[in-house]
Amino acid sequence: ESNNFLTDARVGSNCNAWAYVGGLSGTRSCHGGTSDTYRYCYIQPSNRPTTFNIEFRFCQGVTISDIKIGVPHDGHDAVKGKLQYMNNGVWTDAADGTRLNQKSFWSGWSKTCDGWHINNPQAASSNRWRVYDYETESNQYISGFDMTYQKNAGLLLPTTDIQLQKVGSAVTYPEGLQYPSSSNAQKWNLRKCSGDTAAACLGQGSAWTGTSSAIVSGDVIAWVSKSSGQVYDCAGATCSRQPYPPPSGHWGTPFRIFKVENGRAASAGTPIHLGDSVYFYGMQANLWKPSHIINCGSSHCGGSSGNSIATSTFVVDIYRARPAASPSPPVTMYVKYDGNSAAERAFGFTPFFQNNAESNNFLTDARVGRNCNAWAYVGGLSGTRSCHGGTSDTYRYCYLQPANTPTTFNIEFRFCQAASISDIKIGTPHQGHNARKGKLQYMNSAGNWIDAIDGFSVSQRSFWSRWSHGNTKGWRITQNSASLSSKRWRVYDYETNGN
Repeated sequence: ESNNFLTDARVGSNCNAWAYVGGLSGTRSCHGGTSDTYRYCYIQPSNRPTTFNIEFRFCQGVTISDIKIGVPHDGHDAVKGKLQYMNNGVWTDAADGTRLNQKSFWSGWSKTCDGWHINNPQAASSNRWRVYDYETESNQYISGFDMTYQKNAGLLLPTTDIQLQKVGSAVTYPEGLQYPSSSNAQKWNLRKCSGDTAAACLGQGSAWTGTSSAIVSGDVIAWVSKSSGQVYDCAGATCSRQPYPPPSGHWGTPFRIFKVENGRAASAGTPIHLGDSVYFYGMQANLWKPSHIINCGSSHCGGSSGNSIATSTFVVDIYRARPAASPSPPVTMYVKYDGNSAAERAFGFTPFFQNNAESNNFLTDARVGRNCNAWAYVGGLSGTRSCHGGTSDTYRYCYLQPANTPTTFNIEFRFCQAASISDIKIGTPHQGHNARKGKLQYMNSAGNWIDAIDGFSVSQRSFWSRWSHGNTKGWRITQNSASLSSKRWRVYDYETNGN
């Protein structure tokens, strides 16, 4: 059993490959060879001790449109199997299957039985696909499969209604990143210019409207909103909304798009497919400036030389409704300052609270030891963290540092096992110190902090109804993707107004 079998290391130069993945070792006995009337392979017994997948790998991005899977005879009719594709390293649902009379696709089959049919209407493109959790009645058998796919399917076109996605969010007109939905406010056309200079693309309507070829790495494009018909012009740190096609002088509208592979820009001319990761850079004063990279936060998008490819990567894809999940019951952790012990009560989590210097990696194995469920306030000036109010539900606070914020302040969490954080609410004392900043991040397997989702300002009484200062604005981070799982999380660069 494996969730990632056909890796680069395993297939090597044999990039077109497939595998039966799962089943008990040593039990896969087969009968019938290439017979078109009767054949089978035994996978595992009826108690299904492993998850069985049929995994495919291709040398280039493809779209699988149809799969038919056969079984030996009735008594072992197919009952389960879902088509998935790999998107940014995560298996993503494409289409579920249904039972189908096996003689409808294998007319010479000698037995009466129901196989499994998956018809995929989606245009997603990937070089890795699988039929996930295939199952039959009783003992598990498979008699083969017919699979239909198309190379170079799912190419990114200027007319495709796409989302510009980051983890757990999508760019939403006329603002920044919000929770994904089917709204036209989150649909964009990446309209393509036939030229590659300001003179060839600005004030030249036909250079945009007359171009319909597939978008490739290095092309000049504009973000055109499906809901408004306007573009994001990102000449500065906050994008403005401007007309399309871009008039003369609107050099903040055109961007160059590049596919991102292994954290780097792919060479010019590389095809871009739905589901690929990309980044964009813009112009300054009519000339291309590769360091002027476009990125988005919760309230707006903008261009800046302070942005990097690593933190400004988007996935271009169509909207896909998230399947209903069945996670384990959520656990809520409440943290209130305890004035008696100068520590924090964290419902079974060990606090590392006082006088923590700025750190990008605080809750290490060496620090927490056996206290693997732990949290910490990390940053703030050493010796300045004075607290007031104890566990009061009407008013309490801890002072972190002065208004010039000399250190980056994080709230770091560590878990004994991988977990998903879905919602965080952070309170402040009163409206003179309203919250204004804080982004949820998780640590990946390489030890790097990765953006999950940004937060937003919200009335504090919406989550602490008894708070004594009615105009206080706290900070909320919510609707984070449940598919993200890590032992280490943090709220990065939390900040309030004033001190």
